[in-house]
Amino acid sequence: MTAPQNDAVRTILRQLNPDAMDTLYDWIQESAGDTAEVIAPTATGVTAVANGKLTRGLLKVTVAKEAFTASELAEDVVLCGLPAQGRVVACVVDVTEGFALGASALTAEVGMGADSDALILPDDATAAAQFGLVDAELGAGLAAATAVQGGAFGVWASTTAITLTLTSDDDDLGTGTATALTAGALTVYLVVELMS
Repeated sequence: MTAPQNDAVRTILRQLNPDAMDTLYDWIQESAGDTAEVIAPTATGVTAVANGKLTRGLLKVTVAKEAFTASELAEDVVLCGLPAQGRVVACVVDVTEGFALGASALTAEVGMGADSDALILPDDATAAAQFGLVDAELGAGLAAATAVQGGAFGVWASTTAITLTLTSDDDDLGTGTATALTAGALTVYLVVELMS
């Protein structure tokens, strides 16, 4: 891409609403198209289907204590649906306000599909902190020793839920209709790459 094209892409990125997966998906699919300067194949019977397509974007989701209302010790909050042929290449949890629930210990983790800690392993969510900045905090989907091609693939042919799980060791998180938490907020940053 030329310098003006790069500037245009940066402008679009700054304006991107990272809280909406549809916006992220549509932007990735439509904004760059097949315009990157990659040499397409010219052999007979070989066709470039995606010639240098821009496929990576940031999803930023803020979750407050009010999201947790289950009369259970743990509750999942769906952060987004990872589209088919997508993968997560980075995940960071930023606890901006520690979660509080009496004397209960509280942990947060981020997972994909049925694996509740595929991206971020359970860590203390009662104080401001960041998880995912060192390899020891990453789940099997992102840890250096177990990531596949540097990321965590979802289900190839369908959408995969990415979830945040908050777990208490003692008291229920809510009443079933309202939260029992007295404090807490965090932001999850996901770098997502689509291969379609």
